[in-house]
This record gives sequence, structure tokens and C-alpha cells, in this order.
Amino acid sequence: MNKGFTLIEVIIVICIFLLLGAIFWPVGANYYRQQVLDKSEQQIVWILKQARANAINQENNAAFGVYLNQGALILFEGTMFSQRNQEADIVYHLAPNITLSGEKEFVFLPNTGEVEIPGKIMISLNAMNKEISVNKLGVIDY
Repeated sequence: MNKGFTLIEVIIVICIFLLLGAIFWPVGANYYRQQVLDKSEQQIVWILKQARANAINQENNAAFGVYLNQGALILFEGTMFSQRNQEADIVYHLAPNITLSGEKEFVFLPNTGEVEIPGKIMISLNAMNKEISVNKLGVIDY
């Protein structure tokens, strides 16, 4: 009596695994991309809220803003990114392959947390999109 598997049995098992992989790979990859997009959205919202809270609390008696750059966000102190206090910059890196579009800079005014220029941020990963908006009062909607 032989113990072991025949070549046909091994080939059938390999084919079953390949078939299951072909079925579930797109589902798993799509779920992973959705999670990356959701986490990136949460990260951007948190950074915007942090800048607004710093401005409302009048930390260093300054305005605070967020500058959106591909691959990173910069939390800065000052009334505009080009005239900021560079020593106070905090850089947050985004996940690779995340694409940002829309308004590039949001500045929250001291004491009120309002913004002079409201706008939207579009976050994209492959064909999936999310949108974050900041209105005139500095309220962040996502």
C-alpha cells in the first residue's frame, strides 16, 4: 500500500487554490485600497482640526494653517504658507499613491477659527474618491 498523494490530486489542489485566489484577490485588494483612502481622509481631517484648534486657542497668538503638498501635509504657523514660521512646521506624510486636488492651503484665523478662503480637498486612490470641505466658519465637513 502506497502512502502519499498522486500527481493528479496535487494538481487539483493547486488549481483550487489558484481559482480561489483569482476570485478573492480583487475583493481583498479593493478592500485594502478603501481602507487606505479612509485612513488618509481621517488623517487630513485630524490635521485640519488640529490647525483650527491651535488658532482658536490662540497658540503663540498666531494663525495656523495646513498646506497640501503631494505626498504630505504641512501644519504651519502664520497667515500664509509662504510667510510662515518654518521652525514650527509639522510635516505629516500620506500613504503612497494618494492624489490630492482642490484648495492647496487653508489658514484658520486666531480666536475664531474662521478661514478667509473656504474650499474643498479631493482625495483619490485609483478610481475611488473622497471629499473634504472647509466652509467660511472653518467647519470641516467630510
